[in-house]
Amino acid sequence: PEKNIFLFVIFARMFMPLDLGSYSLGILTKVNYKLYTLSSFIGIVVSASFFTYLGTLPIIYEVIGMVLAVFMIFLWLYYVTN
Repeated sequence: PEKNIFLFVIFARMFMPLDLGSYSLGILTKVNYKLYTLSSFIGIVVSASFFTYLGTLPIIYEVIGMVLAVFMIFLWLYYVTN
């Protein structure tokens, strides 16, 4: 839907490879240039910051962090779809 395109682009930029996300958004949607730029910037900065910080932690904390992140994503998706 048009009203959620901003959040979709942010999450797409966080979890999809950059080229795949760019091509699919450019071909399959009619996203405003300003909206695309802002949401791409936010998505890339958030994911890059998270993975940079996570990479400085001991391995056990990395595993726990990734498990918690996946769990939170599933909870959020469950909440959104219901």
